[in-house]
Amino acid sequence: MVFSKFLKARLWFIPAVSVFFLCALPAKAQIMTGSIIGAVQDPSGAVVVGAQATLTSPQLLGGPRSTVTNERGEYRFARLEPGIYTLRVEFPGFRS
Repeated sequence: MVFSKFLKARLWFIPAVSVFFLCALPAKAQIMTGSIIGAVQDPSGAVVVGAQATLTSPQLLGGPRSTVTNERGEYRFARLEPGIYTLRVEFPGFRS
């Protein structure tokens, strides 16, 4: 009889503690970043593969970021903090 009272007393305790700990888990913070995505084309509209794209900004920790355009002439800079950026694209034979 004593054991059943003990068991009944504990039955409410376990779910209550579980709910408390689940509510106390840290919430995932909002991420305030964005991306700059584009494509490089020559004056005739043909894609430029292998162009060097360089992104600069005071917001960039670690200095400028660079990438090379892919087979579709596309570049992408991800996980950027809000701010003002300058993009420079260079390719031999073209003005930047």
